[in-house]
Amino acid sequence: GEGKSAVLSLPTWTPTMTHSMSPNVLDSDPPPQPPKPPVEGECCGRGCEFCVWVYYDQALRRYEAALAQWRKRAESEASG
Repeated sequence: GEGKSAVLSLPTWTPTMTHSMSPNVLDSDPPPQPPKPPVEGECCGRGCEFCVWVYYDQALRRYEAALAQWRKRAESEASG
């Protein structure tokens, strides 16, 4: 069974994005939640190309981008 490759299921770490805007921005547009880091033992330590830490890093970048957008939205709501 050497030719068998492990199929990784992609983690579903995506910050929840809500597009509805209402006067109370925090109720209708909660801030995105940061991704959870991989638990100990999830990474095999072999330096795989598709390591859980790679996905975590990508998720973290998506989260930071979403958070920046959310902050902009919150600021424009507050000042508007």
